[in-house]
Amino acid sequence: MYTIADIYNIAIQIERNGEAEYRQAAQQTTDAEMKKLYLDMARQEAEHAVWFTRLLEKTPDRQINEDELDELGAELLQNIIKEARFPIDGKGLDEIDNMQEALMFSIALEEDTITFYQFLSDLLEDKEAQQDIEQIIREEKRHIEKLREVSAQWQQ
Repeated sequence: MYTIADIYNIAIQIERNGEAEYRQAAQQTTDAEMKKLYLDMARQEAEHAVWFTRLLEKTPDRQINEDELDELGAELLQNIIKEARFPIDGKGLDEIDNMQEALMFSIALEEDTITFYQFLSDLLEDKEAQQDIEQIIREEKRHIEKLREVSAQWQQ
């Protein structure tokens, strides 16, 4: 059985993994624009980890039964736990050497993160927590819009 706390801990780990990967990529790139993008994305991931940590601290340890997980997509949850970093085309972020690929990686990461948070929201009975998750989803969507705008500028 999983608890809501387990789910939040997974979300925290996903955010920390994303932050670490973006910071590593920022250290390895020589492109100033890519470095700026990576550091900004790392900062956002760190903010989300802090947010989930705060949410975890005020969360009761409610059990989630296996049938409930099956209905809501246990396979998705297991894949997220297993991967917890969302590579694009088998490449890690540190293997990307141009801005367009870096932007596409970041967009894919944000989209996969939204999918997880939508899944997480469906597990929650607490309306306030659901609203908080929806706020994070809206923020992730804004990140995607910003990344797509930057991508369009780089294509010109």
